Amino acid sequence: MVLKENWTSQDKFNCGDLKEIYKIILEIENKLGIISDIPADMEEKRNIQIGDDLSKKTIILEFPDDMYKDASFGEDGNTNIIYAPRNPDKPSSGTHAFYVYKSEKVARIGINAEIIYDANPKTGEVYKNLKEITITDNWEIVTEINKTLSAYKYIYVYMPPRTKQLGDFLLVEELQKIENNVAIIAKCVNTSYRKRNWYYLSAITYEDINRWAVILNIAYDAIHEESKNIITETGEELITENGDNMITEGS
Repeated sequence: MVLKENWTSQDKFNCGDLKEIYKIILEIENKLGIISDIPADMEEKRNIQIGDDLSKKTIILEFPDDMYKDASFGEDGNTNIIYAPRNPDKPSSGTHAFYVYKSEKVARIGINAEIIYDANPKTGEVYKNLKEITITDNWEIVTEINKTLSAYKYIYVYMPPRTKQLGDFLLVEELQKIENNVAIIAKCVNTSYRKRNWYYLSAITYEDINRWAVILNIAYDAIHEESKNIITETGEELITENGDNMITEGS
């Protein structure tokens, strides 16, 4: 057992405790051969957020070829997706934006003067669909994002995962990510677990922390025992050999 399992309302759950939960999930999933969606210390691929500095960043683009068919591609004319205004305190900076341009015969996505996706919605011809682009070094902080435009969800950047600090909020997406990973781990060690779905304004309780801790401790103990049966995501039963942790998903 590595995590505290008897949390009460008198205990203080802090940033270090959250970090330890992430750490144990990663260790367990690595041992089980599960590809985790929880970032370690490496950069995390994610959608661009307000507050990001994109200077010199490589942007990953995953537009489908038939992007122009999406109902929320954009209205006729020019509309910003991501906007970074010029910083008046930095003469070298400028105003920058990702944008969509739409007309009867044009479905276009660009970054400033650079076209990154270009298609003709009338004929279905796709003239350009870049997969990545490197931003110039004079971008400033992103201040506006239009998430109603479908193109936004296909634009990614690699950023170091943000470390939680005292006073930070736990996002619904973060809580759901923990929940989903713990549920996968519970299945792999053949342990029942009632998964919770998190929503905006959901209240996290010490019962939730205890639920996670119990499953993670069971899994942690299991992968460090000899001849312990493990059930992978694919339902195949595997056995560790002499504590060597020779477990791979679906192999």
